Amino acid sequence: MTTHELARVLLSCGDVECPGLSAIIGQRFKQSLLYSEAHDDAHTGAELIVAGNVYGAVAAIQVRHGTELLGVPASWPFEAEAFHPDRENPVNNLAKAAAFYCAEIDRLTRAKAITACPPSQSHPEQS
Repeated sequence: MTTHELARVLLSCGDVECPGLSAIIGQRFKQSLLYSEAHDDAHTGAELIVAGNVYGAVAAIQVRHGTELLGVPASWPFEAEAFHPDRENPVNNLAKAAAFYCAEIDRLTRAKAITACPPSQSHPEQS
């Protein structure tokens, strides 16, 4: 079962509501429309994790102090134009943070699959 199939199952589980998971999946889907797997795979220096941390910090500032972050944090790992925090809603910033973490999990999973079984070797299940 793929991550997307699992998400659909989780989001349709009877009376259980999970707006957080729904927000994360929605944000991750938006990211996947803008950036390819190859684009994400090129970020091998923890940039996706750092981006998630930045959005999480923005949400924490909003929750703790009721204020918004002004400007682009120095730790933002990408171009300044790519930083788009929600100025009013920390939930959206948390969803962005989690979606960046999901992107990194996906990237690491792909990298592990590639390095664990180079093309010159057969997959263990094919033996």
